[in-house]
Amino acid sequence: MPLKKVNMFSTFDWIGFAKDKKLMCTACDEYKDYNTNKHLGTLVEAAIIEDNTDYRDEDGNKLNISNRFEKLKFKVKKDIDIPLNAIINPINVTGKVTGEYRNNLSLKCDDIQVISQQPRKV
Repeated sequence: MPLKKVNMFSTFDWIGFAKDKKLMCTACDEYKDYNTNKHLGTLVEAAIIEDNTDYRDEDGNKLNISNRFEKLKFKVKKDIDIPLNAIINPINVTGKVTGEYRNNLSLKCDDIQVISQQPRKV
């Protein structure tokens, strides 16, 4: 018999996941409630531009994989403006692993800190 709401008890370790990664802002959009279309804040998309994570399988064997260039979306419950291509640090991230194969993330954070900005080319 399948258990109900068991996913409420699975947690995602953002600090462990993010510690060897660098994120770059690729887009900002309006964050809206899916059902009501009500404005909730900002949806910030970021690409993982560096991934130095030591990925290993269940037996401890090193894997030759990376999440470099994969994209993440952060739901921020306030209006913010992040420059395109800025290196960012999301603040107080909570996340849930989703999807049939448990390989998608739903991420929320309190704010986004801009670490550095790429100079604009004229």
